[in-house]
Amino acid sequence: MARRSDKANDVKTPDITKRFSDRDLYVLHLHLQGMSMPNISEMLGEGYSVAAVSRILRSSGARAIMDEWARRRVDTLVSIQDGAQAAAQMALDVKIKTMMTAKSEALRDKAATDILGIAGHKPVSRAIIESNTVSDPKYADKSEAELKALFVPPAEEAPLEHPSSDKLH
Repeated sequence: MARRSDKANDVKTPDITKRFSDRDLYVLHLHLQGMSMPNISEMLGEGYSVAAVSRILRSSGARAIMDEWARRRVDTLVSIQDGAQAAAQMALDVKIKTMMTAKSEALRDKAATDILGIAGHKPVSRAIIESNTVSDPKYADKSEAELKALFVPPAEEAPLEHPSSDKLH
C-alpha cells in the first residue's frame, strides 16, 4: 500500500484558523494546556457555556489545529507566542472596558495610556543634557561668593531690560 507523503498530510493551520474567532482559538489553547471544559467556560464567562466550549472543541478543524499546536510545542517560545496571540484581543477588550467603565480615574487613565502605547503613541520623554565644560582657568581659584560678585548684579540695581521689550501699563 502506497504511503502518502508527510507534506500531503500536513495541515496548514493558518488556513483553518481563519474559520475560528480569537476567543475560539483561545478555547483550543486552554484545552491544549489541560484545562477542563467547565473551567474554560467559567474562565471565559458570558457566551461560553460548557456546551459552547464542547461545540468548539468538536468543530471541524479544531483537532487539526490542536495537533499542529502540539507539534510546535517543541519550542517553548512558539507556544507562549501562540497563547499570547490567541488572548491578545481579549486583553485589549479588557483594557478598553476598563478605560470606559472603571470607577477609579487612575485606573481609567492607566488603561487609556496602555491603549495609546499599544497603538504606538508614546508620551514625550524629556532629556536632561549635562555639559562638562572646561572652566576658564582665570576663575578656577575664585570662591562662589567672588563669582557671584563678578557676574550677578546687586539686588538694588534694576534688572536689565531688553531694548525691544514693551512695558504693559
